[in-house]
Amino acid sequence: MGDNSIYVNSAANNRPFEGWTEVQGGGTTNAALAAASLGNRLYVFAKGIADNKIYVNSAADGQPFEGWTQVQGDGTTDVAPAAASLGNRLYVFAKGVADNKIYVNSAADGQPFEGWTQVQGGGTTNVALAAASLSNRLYVFAKGIADNKIYVNSAADGQPFGGWTQVQGGGITNTSLAGASLGNRLYVFAKGVKVPARV
Repeated sequence: MGDNSIYVNSAANNRPFEGWTEVQGGGTTNAALAAASLGNRLYVFAKGIADNKIYVNSAADGQPFEGWTQVQGDGTTDVAPAAASLGNRLYVFAKGVADNKIYVNSAADGQPFEGWTQVQGGGTTNVALAAASLSNRLYVFAKGIADNKIYVNSAADGQPFGGWTQVQGGGITNTSLAGASLGNRLYVFAKGVKVPARV
């Protein structure tokens, strides 16, 4: 798997994974992928290698992927996108190439994406984002550029984002984050940074 092609592996509940197969459509990328599900469809997002545009491919449950199309709105990024679903909408987040600002695009189930808008609050980052939903809220996580602190912003279903706040606990990282929810809890994962000892 050293060819920049995009592969998928899956497993039934509590069963072994069944093996890697190339995602149909011939897409390639040089960054990490993002995935989310909505309704009975699975979505995967990828950054184009030459053009930095953001592409999506999807498959109905148990069916082949249908092919890569550009996410509407002509957004570009130089790192991996992030994706999540909430209610009847699919969301994709991306870092701007030139300005490091954080953008979001969304689509109602089965509809085209509506266009890129900046996530409210003025946050910036220099690595890939992470996203997750819990109850009726959508969350996006970002690493600060200068301070390496970990920030979160959230929005109720269909509402604007409320602003960036530092994730409590004082953690720092120098790479992208991961987010997920389970039950009634929201989780964010980060790689630790060794802090030099003070003399």
